[in-house]
Amino acid sequence: NGGQTALTLIADIKEVETARLIVKKKVDLNHTCDQGLSALSYCILFTNPILADYLLKKGAQPFNKIEKELNVSPFFVGINRQCLWATEMFCDHGANVYIKSENG
Repeated sequence: NGGQTALTLIADIKEVETARLIVKKKVDLNHTCDQGLSALSYCILFTNPILADYLLKKGAQPFNKIEKELNVSPFFVGINRQCLWATEMFCDHGANVYIKSENG
């Protein structure tokens, strides 16, 4: 399964009840799969703002740079995919829009 967790596997489900049950078990909200994607990143890829908002409220970190294959944060995934709702949501949670990439 490429290191995916229950949270990353349910990111395409458009309801939060399953996530609530999983989060109650004190899982690592910022765990990443082998490619370096977290549940929050998968929410962006599967267009799931409801679950993304829930995970953010529970402590998921959108700004952690993932030191794996893709080497990006969920915040970068949102910007890179031109996902307005994700970018706005992360900015509401304190995103530093002045951070530069390693390339400048």
